[in-house]
Amino acid sequence: MNLNYTPEAGADLDAIFDYIGQRDPKIADQIIHRILQAIAILETFPLLGRPGRIDGTREFPLSNLPYFAVYRIPDEIQIDIIAVMHMAREFP
Repeated sequence: MNLNYTPEAGADLDAIFDYIGQRDPKIADQIIHRILQAIAILETFPLLGRPGRIDGTREFPLSNLPYFAVYRIPDEIQIDIIAVMHMAREFP
């Protein structure tokens, strides 16, 4: 399956990088890399996440990170990453 990041998910990743990068840009790079690497497993195992709080979505907690990805599977070959959220943030 192919991963597509929506503009909103891209903005979430940018915000995570900016927030962490204020203290340490090198760590921010590492965290973003780990987030993207964790989400990539959905290409092989798209149903790993649990049913989402919003109809038609799924939520995937990122191992050893305080984030989760919100995604949907619109067809048999595509996964749309809708958001990347910190677990402490209120969602939806």
